[in-house]
Amino acid sequence: MKRSVAITGATPAFLRWAIWHPCDLRPLDAYRFPDQTFRTLRGVRELSIAKLEQRCSDEFCFHPSSIQDYGVEPTEIRGFQRNEIAAVFGGEPSIDECCGNCPANALARSLPNVAAGCFGFLSTTEFDLQRLLSGYAQQCDSQFDLVGRVQAAANQPGFEAEIAKQFGAGKVVWHRLWKSNILSVKKLTVVAKIFDRLVDDSDVELPKHVQVFYDAIRSCLDNGFPLHVELLPSGFSDGETWSLAASCPDCCYEPAEPKKLQKCLGCGRIGGISAGPKFRVLGTRPYSNLAGIIGEEKAKTEIEKLRPL
Repeated sequence: MKRSVAITGATPAFLRWAIWHPCDLRPLDAYRFPDQTFRTLRGVRELSIAKLEQRCSDEFCFHPSSIQDYGVEPTEIRGFQRNEIAAVFGGEPSIDECCGNCPANALARSLPNVAAGCFGFLSTTEFDLQRLLSGYAQQCDSQFDLVGRVQAAANQPGFEAEIAKQFGAGKVVWHRLWKSNILSVKKLTVVAKIFDRLVDDSDVELPKHVQVFYDAIRSCLDNGFPLHVELLPSGFSDGETWSLAASCPDCCYEPAEPKKLQKCLGCGRIGGISAGPKFRVLGTRPYSNLAGIIGEEKAKTEIEKLRPL
């Protein structure tokens, strides 16, 4: 049986981020910290969001599509056991206590009572990866150009010298900002100035994931936390393999025509650019077909508890 996957089709370039702060729910390991934080706390975040959206019975949380589709077959009801997620972290009260007043819980600034709000994804388009992973369909709207907006916001008199001091030379500000992978308070102060300008000058309502990232910057500056980031180029998922575009190994700038030797327009690096890496497509965990775990009748009975009469 083919494995259920979270993403199929094209994916835009995006930034993984996580706030570095000691936490009882996750280990601190500087190597690929944003991705490790996501993989460790993804279930906690999904449990929290499902509770806020009232998609939980006493025992189970259900996928949005299973709640919304009254005609869904019992064999297709997707969800997860609450205790299966929470027990690993000491139970739901322990999670609530840990995340409730955590200064690194940036998502809680816009979504009160959410847990595990210390990590996220910043897409270069309208594409909201977190919402997709929470079970809601997404479309990639390329009309919102975050890279261009960051470039315009950085175009302030006398600001280039400050950017160059913290992030080095280059033509595309977006790609320069994330090269170091760890943003100190000094670097974040410069990033904050860019996003302050971006927010103030925006002619449209900014996507939720941009607002959450802006809140993460403010949380870091308010508390003196570093922000760990990892930029990934655009890609494509065929349902089994997620293939990333060829990009500069230093800043992830994607040239129109990769060559064996060229100067990167993003950061100025001179060298070769090879084909992008490939990964196994991310699954839909913690969601799975509940009928295979608790049986069709119980899955149907549990989900009907949440539906209005």
